[in-house]
Amino acid sequence: MREELIRLVYLVFYIWAQVNQERVFLNTDGAVQLDTGLAAARGIVRDKKGNWIADFHRFIGKCSVFDAKIWGILDGLKLVQRRGHDQVIILSDCLEVVKAIIGSSSTSSNSALVRRIHTILSQETQWILRFIPREQIQVVDCLAKQALIEKANMQVFDVPPKWSHGFIDRDKLMSDTLTQSLFL
Repeated sequence: MREELIRLVYLVFYIWAQVNQERVFLNTDGAVQLDTGLAAARGIVRDKKGNWIADFHRFIGKCSVFDAKIWGILDGLKLVQRRGHDQVIILSDCLEVVKAIIGSSSTSSNSALVRRIHTILSQETQWILRFIPREQIQVVDCLAKQALIEKANMQVFDVPPKWSHGFIDRDKLMSDTLTQSLFL
């Protein structure tokens, strides 16, 4: 009986370790040029330790800041799903976007983009969407502005740009604190 209990505890620990290992963080942002109204979205997928997995960007064209940020989450979720991750923590610096996604269902939202996000989230094993101050995800803010300059269609990168390493390291330190606060 005791051996069975020990095996069960070991199995639960093993499963938790696997689940904990697969969780990824999706940090996204959108940017709009005030003079032209042109927008871009960009995001980063990281592991639980804040290490870079991939980043992406998309030039959107003319849209609102709200829609640019929604596009960032949608594109990021599609990338996370394509990479085989089914547990994601989405971090956005736009409280309005967080409220729009959490406060609606896949059928009640007026936004087709929000409904598409709900469809993807319904396929995830576990997801969390949290507001995070811009200061804690500076690298995504810089990358979104860079995507406006490049004006490229959806692109995915497995290696971060060299100029972003300082921001990545600073954000990585912040992610340790954030990870602990999310799960305590």
